[in-house]
Amino acid sequence: MLPVAGLREKCLAAKRAGIATVVVPKANADVVAGLPADVLEGLHVVEAGVVVEAAGVALRGREE
Repeated sequence: MLPVAGLREKCLAAKRAGIATVVVPKANADVVAGLPADVLEGLHVVEAGVVVEAAGVALRGREE
């Protein structure tokens, strides 16, 4: 999976929408590590390397 931009905003939008788990590309691990604690509070962030991993989390609601 390719890295995405605007993770801070995407995480904040997920929180406002009541989403507890977000899937991000492993390529964005450094960005996630740099996000402020208040942005990540209450979110379960799953890093996926391939689309199959992301789909597993999205469709089953948990990590594989």
